[in-house]
Amino acid sequence: MFKDVRKAWRWPVFVASLLISMGSIATLLAARLPVHAAASRSPVGRYLQPGDSYAMAFARLANHVDTDPTALYALWQASLPCAGGMARDLLQRRGYSASEKAFRYWQAAYCNDMPQDGWAFWYGQGVSTQFRLRHPNWPHARHAKVPTGFYADVLRDAPAADIRTAWMAILEPGQVPWRFGEDLVANTPYHERLAKLQGIALMLLECDLVGGCGPDGPITFGVCRWQHDCQWGASLGEIFHARYTSGEMRIAEALHERLVAERAQWASAHPARALPPLRAVRHVHGERAEYAHWLAHWHAARIGRISRRR
Repeated sequence: MFKDVRKAWRWPVFVASLLISMGSIATLLAARLPVHAAASRSPVGRYLQPGDSYAMAFARLANHVDTDPTALYALWQASLPCAGGMARDLLQRRGYSASEKAFRYWQAAYCNDMPQDGWAFWYGQGVSTQFRLRHPNWPHARHAKVPTGFYADVLRDAPAADIRTAWMAILEPGQVPWRFGEDLVANTPYHERLAKLQGIALMLLECDLVGGCGPDGPITFGVCRWQHDCQWGASLGEIFHARYTSGEMRIAEALHERLVAERAQWASAHPARALPPLRAVRHVHGERAEYAHWLAHWHAARIGRISRRR
């Protein structure tokens, strides 16, 4: 699962690794969407801020990527929209859908027409390595079950990368259902859609922790591009309200509020657990300890070096 981060993009628990997926403190969602500001325990304060370009996020976060796992994850998310090809010629945009056209025009401004494929790859490698350091027993098999206790950490103090992993994993066919919030859908038409609604709530929680979900946010455009419903000037909250019914959003928002409350209760009774920095020395499941040591240090040095090159 963790062998090739570029392929991992397709698999939910790569959000676990690369963190999988398609590829995150405090940005406000939409005006119609209730926002719960999660207190930041980070030395850099906010991560992805309203109005950020990639260059601005880079300048603020680059010096922290090898010591702050959330900064690493945030900068990976910030770099992803600038990877995978950019249309510089306006004439090429005539055949795009309205959603893709909105994304491309935003992309040109956000990325300053500068592709960042290399940065996205290396930051993704770092996120993958960091995840493995936190979860040394994570299964390598492509469709393996999520380990017992992983979802419980979501209700405690799991970082943004783990929250994205949980979101992708609950939608993976064959996974054991997460029982969180079953009472909210009991005897409703939405019982069979609980996993989807849990995913929305987890995405909103990630927005609380990392930001980037406003009208000009990289996570907003990353998520809407998957479903081809990007709208210029729309926040992720507004896109969700357009994508789902009012009944679905009421339940998703209730799940989100419950997640925030559970995590706040945990935080009030427990000291903050320090996330292992990328340079930490831990054994990685399935590999010799000395290789895990080398892998973590090599990625930390590589990411730190390229982050400060400009």
